[in-house]
Amino acid sequence: MKNYIERVKNYHPKPLGQEHSYAVLLPLVWDEASQTWQILYQIRSKHISQPGEVSFPGGRVEPGETFKEAAVRETSEELNIPSSQVEVIGEIDYLVNRGRTIRCFVGQLSGEWQSFEPNPDEVERLFTLPLDQLMTTQPKTYNLTATPT
Repeated sequence: MKNYIERVKNYHPKPLGQEHSYAVLLPLVWDEASQTWQILYQIRSKHISQPGEVSFPGGRVEPGETFKEAAVRETSEELNIPSSQVEVIGEIDYLVNRGRTIRCFVGQLSGEWQSFEPNPDEVERLFTLPLDQLMTTQPKTYNLTATPT
């Protein structure tokens, strides 16, 4: 019985049915001109899946890597900045759907985002929106229904 107790004490729970794990970072940048926090978005390159979509940096969690480490690594790779420029503030709600888990972290990026030279294989371009605007605007939601085939 003691062996089972130790196993449970040291067990790390995971979602059942999880086939793929992903992590993203919602990047915040400081805009000197307006003296406001901005959310940095990227438009995905035409060379990768989901071309032209607006997204945050992110991708698959590699073996032995935590979700947080994956979010920082992917941000560094996609924005072509050192990981030392990414400071994770915390984690927000995440999605579990159809065997996929996508965890989202919020982080502050140091440096002027306009000087970032993102990886062109992954990112077409960058843009920002004011954090205050998004925090005070009620999101629009749309319900999609499947049509019978």
